[in-house]
Amino acid sequence: MGGGCVVVMVALVMCLLVLGTEETTWKVGDSKGWQLNVDYAQWSRGKLFVAGDFLLFTYDKNTENVLEVSAADYASCTTIAPIAAYSDGNTTVLLANYGRRFFISGIPGHCLASMTLQIHESPEPVFSPLSPLTIPPVPSLSPPHQESSPPSALPRSARQSSNL
Repeated sequence: MGGGCVVVMVALVMCLLVLGTEETTWKVGDSKGWQLNVDYAQWSRGKLFVAGDFLLFTYDKNTENVLEVSAADYASCTTIAPIAAYSDGNTTVLLANYGRRFFISGIPGHCLASMTLQIHESPEPVFSPLSPLTIPPVPSLSPPHQESSPPSALPRSARQSSNL
């Protein structure tokens, strides 16, 4: 029976780890989407982007696009040789690595108007339960030891001399 408890506890811990590592789809700019006059640095601040998450860029495909670029092209708003170019209006980008990722608008003037996004992607999710996980001890398979007669608090000679 003790081995069965260990198996159940291991299964429970594994379930908790899986639940703590679900991917997240981050809608860039939240309800505003990917457009001018949104502070994407503020939007990304405090978010933990991890491998397995997705970035969702929503925008008007007739007037906007998204380019993933190198750090140098991000800094200079260069659109000539993007890593990837998207123009479908509803772009989902898988975060599958780690490190910095850089996105800009490829429309002339938009990158210079701060239509840019830089994120830091962590290699793996961080599991942090709300409270520490404690595993109860495995019950003993042997019965508890019982003495044949309960011990006295005082030896017999001490009880007789004090009239107890």
